[in-house]
Amino acid sequence: MRPRGRWSRRFTVLCVVALTAVALALLMHLPRELVALAENRERVRQLQEENNDLSKRLNERRERLRNLKENFSEQELEIHRNLRLYKPGDTVFYLPPKADTTASPAKD
Repeated sequence: MRPRGRWSRRFTVLCVVALTAVALALLMHLPRELVALAENRERVRQLQEENNDLSKRLNERRERLRNLKENFSEQELEIHRNLRLYKPGDTVFYLPPKADTTASPAKD
């Protein structure tokens, strides 16, 4: 019976050493995984915010298109504003660009 006890002690010590090595390896690897997990969560949050912003912009543009399709006066306004096309007989005034009021006058 003694030889059997000797092998079981050696096996127990070997298992304890192996489990300790595995635990240490996991403890060394775990902080990197936690940092990567936090970074991934932050990236997902950013992408969700970006997706929400893009959805809002898309809905605004769809609403604008629908409004342009239904409202003739809005179409005319858009044509005048963006394409600078006017009907015959329209009077067009071109104003000089506004002076920059934020610049300070030069002193001699």
